[in-house]
Parts: sequence; C-alpha cells; structure tokens
Amino acid sequence: MSPLRPLLVLGWLFAATLALGVAEAPAASPPARPLIVDEITLEGATRTSLDVVSRYLPLAAGDAVTPDQLLAAVDELRRSDLFAEIDFRTVRGEERGHLRLVLTAREHGPDVRFGTGFRDLDGWYLIPMQLRWDGLLGRGDRLRAQFGLGYRLAEVRLAFEEPRLGRDGRWSWGTELSAGAIDRRYFVDGIAYDHPIERASFEAHLSRRLGEHWSIGVAGARQRIHADSLSTVAEDDDFRGVSAGDRIDPADVPLSASRHVGDVLGDVVRLDFVGDSRGESGVALSPASGAWGRLRAETILREDAHASRVQLDLRTYRRLGAGVLALRGRAGAVEETAAFYDRFYLGGPYTVRGFLDESISPAEGDTRFWIASAEWRARVAGAPGRPRLVGSVFVDAGEGWTGGQRVAADDVAVSAGWGFRVRVPWIDSIGFDFGVPLTETPTRTSWAGHGALGWNF
Repeated sequence: MSPLRPLLVLGWLFAATLALGVAEAPAASPPARPLIVDEITLEGATRTSLDVVSRYLPLAAGDAVTPDQLLAAVDELRRSDLFAEIDFRTVRGEERGHLRLVLTAREHGPDVRFGTGFRDLDGWYLIPMQLRWDGLLGRGDRLRAQFGLGYRLAEVRLAFEEPRLGRDGRWSWGTELSAGAIDRRYFVDGIAYDHPIERASFEAHLSRRLGEHWSIGVAGARQRIHADSLSTVAEDDDFRGVSAGDRIDPADVPLSASRHVGDVLGDVVRLDFVGDSRGESGVALSPASGAWGRLRAETILREDAHASRVQLDLRTYRRLGAGVLALRGRAGAVEETAAFYDRFYLGGPYTVRGFLDESISPAEGDTRFWIASAEWRARVAGAPGRPRLVGSVFVDAGEGWTGGQRVAADDVAVSAGWGFRVRVPWIDSIGFDFGVPLTETPTRTSWAGHGALGWNF
C-alpha cells in the first residue's frame, strides 16, 4: 500500500466533513437594521424619575439600536434591581425607522425576607432575617436592616446607600450603623481559646467609578471596641484537663494582647482602589474570566494604639478544560503598635485551608503576611450554565511573621485538598472544603474541614 493512501483517505474524510458542515449550516441572516429611539417614557413609578432610570439604562433618546441591543439594555436595567418589576413596549415613531420606548415599572415596597444569604469578598455570613426598602426616596437608594450570623460572628446592621449619583451615575455614597461580636481564636500549647470582642461602628463612605473596571473609594468610621478580659477554652481536652467553656485569664497564658483588653474608642480612615473585570458566574458557579483586585490603605487611630495598615488582594479566573482555574494572592502589613484585633491571622477557610482556624499565627497575631491559592473548579451535576453540584481541588500556601523577623522557607504553611459546592436558592451555594497540611502544623492535626458559603475567593 502506498504510504500516501492513508493520508489521502483522511484528507477526503476531512474535506467531506467540512463540506457537510457548510452544507448543513443555516444561512446567515442579514443584520437587523438599527432603529432610532425618539423618546423614552416611564409609567407606573411614582417616586423614581426618568433621570434616575437613565443612570441604570444603557440607552438614551437619539441612540440607534437593534432589537437585540434593546433587549440587552432592558435586561441590564432589570439586573440592577432598581424596580421590583420592569417591562417595556415599543411604539412606532413619527418617522419610518424610529420608535418610542415605554417602560412600565413597579417600585419596591417594604420587603421582609427570611433565610436569605450574602457572600462577602472577605468572608461570609448568613442573614436569617432582613428588612429592605429599596427606592424609598426614589433615587435608586437602598435601605437595609438585618441580623447576621457568620463565622464566629453575630451582628445587627442598618445601612443606607445611593449607588449611582451624579450626571454620569458614577458616584456612590452610603452610611452604616452596626454592632456585633466575634470570637478571635488563638492557640497556646495546642489548646484553642476564643477571645470575645464586641464592636460598634458608624461608618460613612464615598466612591467613584473611574471607568468600566476601576473605582476608588474613601471611608471613615467611628468605632467602640470592647475586648473581654477573659478567654474561653474552645474545645474539651481531657489530657490537659480543660473543658470547653472554661474561662481563662489572659495573664495565665503568654498572650501579649492582654494589654488591649477593655473598652477602646477610636477612628479608622480607609482608602480603597479596586479593579474588577470578572465575567458572570456561568461556569462552575464561579467567574470564568477576568480579574479582581483591591489595594486598601488604612489609618487606625485608637486611644491605646495608632497604626497604619495596608493590604493587597489579587484574584484571576480562566477557563481550563471543562472547568475554571482560580488564582489568588494576598499580602499585608501593619505597624507593631497595632492591637491584636487589628493584626493578621493565618489558618482556616479564607487563608490556608487544612490548618485549624487562625492556628498558624501566634496569639497576638502577625504584622506581616502573604498567602497564595490555586483552585480548579468544575461542574459535577446539573446544567452547564447552572450546575447543581460543583467540585474543586486546591493548593494553599501562606506565611506570617512580626516586625523584622527573618523569613525562612521552613515557616511557609502549605496544604492541598478538595471541596464541593451545592447551589441553594437565596444563598448562592453552600459547601465544604477538606484540606491536608503538607507541612508541619502547630496543632499537630492531620487534616481540617471547613464549611463554606459560596467560594472562598
């Protein structure tokens, strides 16, 4: 047999397949002719004006649009949640090729929701009950009163925000009044302790979008913090003779942070520079493209400690095979004058999984840190666009230290593991991450499991 014969056969099959595909491909329809929007009117809204709507609707009188572009513009208005319901119809204009767009809206009223959820870029918490009244002033404003439960966290919050102000709709401002308590966990000689910290805060913030993907914001907060004078044993330990709930005086353990206990009043000024080019969560319940980044600089002015703090957080997402590759890098530094509750703690679901919560850092926290994570996410069950079950594998690494201590490679904590997420109405998704330390752990544990609401990043 001639050596060229197999190549000729393959070439013929390829040509036949290509010809068949061309023959079966539907004829391309001619592009739709753009229409001119003469006027946009709003019906059904008593508080919200058309000027406010124009900040959310990417369409204006005089624009030329195709039917697909018109539908996309109205869909963007719907996604903004400016109205409880929004519909539209078109009316023929006075000239051929012209139209009038009529929007029909139903405004928001008081809305009590139960079992809703929220995912935060810095962590997660549930909102078992929430009272909302969006658009109360007719300016696209949002008013929320909610009770939250989270990761060793309980709080109440009252927030007001106007997300799109100015002629170009790029300004945003808001205020927030909150009060809550969190347990700061630390380890001494393998025993886990929780140190209760109560916090009340009034914050005002102002930001501006600089372009399609960039924004800058400034915030100021007045805070009252109360750090308890006693710590609580978190888990039973028969070998060491302690039980969960036992109260321990910080003076009885090497906790230098004990000098910051009691009531402290102070202010925090924050500057954020944010970039966000992430795509929609259409693959594996995760962004499948783009990146998110934030540079945050803070000045902490408390009665007992003044300090500056800076943090950098970078995340990127790319399609890889049937799933999404998500990468994250974080780093931060704070002055050594900072109180223990203003420092950094590594270990747990949002830093290095596979290690117990905040077990990598000392009791008084770290003043420097970095972490890096790589995670591959893929659909396991359900429709490709809206999967019901998603799995992941990950590798985390991180390190923290204080002041000018020399950084050694042996101090880097590394772990690997797997996880899953289940899509749940109202809450986005819930799941679990199982991690195994690949380096020595301060608590001598061989694995750790972490619950999760949404993705960790």
